[in-house]
Amino acid sequence: MARILDLPYPGGPEISKLAKLPNIDFKLQNKLPRPMLHSKDFNFSFSGLKTATLYMVRDLSAKKSLTEDVKSAIAKEFQNAVIEVLVSKTINSANIYNAKSLILGGGVAANFLLRYELGKTLKKKIKNSKFYIPDSTHTGDNALMIAIAGAVTGKKVLPSKILVESNLSL
Repeated sequence: MARILDLPYPGGPEISKLAKLPNIDFKLQNKLPRPMLHSKDFNFSFSGLKTATLYMVRDLSAKKSLTEDVKSAIAKEFQNAVIEVLVSKTINSANIYNAKSLILGGGVAANFLLRYELGKTLKKKIKNSKFYIPDSTHTGDNALMIAIAGAVTGKKVLPSKILVESNLSL
């Protein structure tokens, strides 16, 4: 998504930053889709959302109307679409499994709007639930979190002792 809007890496924080810019004068003619929002499972796929965004940017670029205000509106709409799906599916899952606590983790947990919307919705829809969010300084890099989890819980094996097998069956 960030690449579509010609934003620097990493894209998530850049999209969030762009979505916060004031774009009062510009309203998108079409909303972006909310993929799998009403599916009965808890799967996510945002490839269709990215494709819809790509076509929107392509069409606006062809008309020479892809201004910074327009980019900001697209980033805001993209972010809102993703957050709506994530919050809805998370709350549905928590209800079905009778969860009383929720932990938001991973790189996406750094997104302020997701933190806010999920916390607000959880408080409203699941009474007496607990919501745990790591400090945002600990949410930026998923690879780092996975490495730390591996270091804490994994066995220490020398690299020379690791057997690599190219045709593992799943």
